[in-house]
Amino acid sequence: MSENTDKAMELFKNKQYKECIDVFHSILETSPDNANIYNNMAVMRCIIHLACIINPFRILIKKLNFNF
Repeated sequence: MSENTDKAMELFKNKQYKECIDVFHSILETSPDNANIYNNMAVMRCIIHLACIINPFRILIKKLNFNF
């Protein structure tokens, strides 16, 4: 399991959030009571949702010629 956790965290560091969540899901198949994995998945989902909100604003600000 540690190897998969390391792989998931490496994916996180590389901003490959969907792949990271997929690895966490595979960890839960063998360790369904691992609260840390559920916590990490929640963080990943929040990051993904925030990126969906923030990125359009960045594009808008750049189009309006503001520094961000």
